Amino acid sequence: MNTRRVSAILNTFLTAIVFLAGCSKQPAQGVRVTEVIVAIKPGVYVGQVHSGMTLQQVIAALGQPDDTNNSVLDYVKLGLQIIPGKGDIVHIVGIGYPFLGGTKEGIFIGSSRNSVIQAYGEPTSVVQLKPGYEVLKYKTPAVNFQLHDGKVDWLATLFPITGQ
Repeated sequence: MNTRRVSAILNTFLTAIVFLAGCSKQPAQGVRVTEVIVAIKPGVYVGQVHSGMTLQQVIAALGQPDDTNNSVLDYVKLGLQIIPGKGDIVHIVGIGYPFLGGTKEGIFIGSSRNSVIQAYGEPTSVVQLKPGYEVLKYKTPAVNFQLHDGKVDWLATLFPITGQ
C-alpha cells in the first residue's frame, strides 16, 4: 500500500472519529486519536447516537458496523454496541474499550468504583457477577456500570422507550 493511500485512510478515520465526537473542525495536524473525547449523557446521547434514533440513522452517522447480530450493531473499533428496542429505535448503547469518551462527571472506561459513586451517588442496586465483577445500576440517570476489579470496564446507558 503506498504512502498516499495510507494517509488518505488515516485522514478518513480521523475525520470519522471527530464527526462521532460532534466536532465541526478538522483535527489539527499531528493529532493523536487517543486525544479525541466523545461525550456521554446517560439516557440522552453517546456522541452522535441519541435517544429516538433508528438503527438506519445510526448507520448513516457512524457507517457500517463491524458486526451485526440479531439487529445489534457492534462497532468494535469504537467500543460501541447499539441495541434496538421496538421499531428499531435505539434503546441501549453499550460502551467498552477502546471507547474514547466519558460523562461530564468525568467517568470513563477505567474509572474507579469510588469515582462512580462520588459522581452518581449510591447505586439503585448492585449485582455481583462472577468473582471480581459487579454491576452498579442507576435508575436516574439510566445507566449501569460494570466493574472488573473495581474499575469500569463496560457501561450501558438506556434511552427512553418511545411510543412506537
